[in-house]
Amino acid sequence: MTDETKQIKGGLIYKKPDKRNFNFGKVFGTIDLSEIPADFIVAEPKQKDQGDTDFCSAFSSTSASEPQEGVELNPFWQFAVSKVISGDPEAWGQTLENAIKVHTKYGAINESDFDRGEFGDEELRYIKNYPEELFEKAEEYKKQSYFEAKGYKETFDSYRACLWANRTTKRLLITGVILHDSWIDSQDGIIKESGNPVSGDACIIIGQKTIDGEPYLIAQLSAGEKIGDKGKLYYSREMINKYFNFGGFLFVDMLPGEAKKKAWSVWRRIWESVKKNIRWYFEEIFK
Repeated sequence: MTDETKQIKGGLIYKKPDKRNFNFGKVFGTIDLSEIPADFIVAEPKQKDQGDTDFCSAFSSTSASEPQEGVELNPFWQFAVSKVISGDPEAWGQTLENAIKVHTKYGAINESDFDRGEFGDEELRYIKNYPEELFEKAEEYKKQSYFEAKGYKETFDSYRACLWANRTTKRLLITGVILHDSWIDSQDGIIKESGNPVSGDACIIIGQKTIDGEPYLIAQLSAGEKIGDKGKLYYSREMINKYFNFGGFLFVDMLPGEAKKKAWSVWRRIWESVKKNIRWYFEEIFK
């Protein structure tokens, strides 16, 4: 393992995707895969570098949101708020679910809204080091819902089809994978073989590129330009289907209530309502 590899700490914690996630294919329908061109990029946000932190989930989620909002967003505040949700600011890393929930529950802040000053990376994981008024500012960039990229037999096809179907709204896909050492050391960024697992890492999928006649999905990481093709890795169908099991998500401006009506069955809605009432009941009892 090279010194370059040792610097990649990732920061993504694995959590199996929730079965209650809104299914994009089920709600919006699927497209004919033959409609997808050989090469396309939905959007290409600024290449960021998370440095020696475990903030990849926040860097990726803000990067996915930026093309829709038209501004650069601050990933450090985003990570600190995700730790408010999970309640474990000292713990390493974050799940995709908690990172994405920050956007739907609180929003995001403009990069210019916070000057880190003398705060070090570790201090920036604590929400106490940020002005409280940032929560009000974050409302401007709040998302309504997020959907899981599903609808096809293979993860590879679900990801590329959802990307292409959302090209006009610039919805990028947020996902994650356990990085392998050979992927990190790849000079051209073309990933078609396994290596030794290193660390969980969040990334965004921005489009598709055809290499030697085969389609590859383009993943943009948050490690600057020192990995792969200036910060991008190209994953083959086999690698996506085998290793991308964190789920893939897109921000969609649809009110949660409306999304539930479209994505959940009547029985699912009833059951979730019952569970919510049960939780409220016990919370009231044990106050």
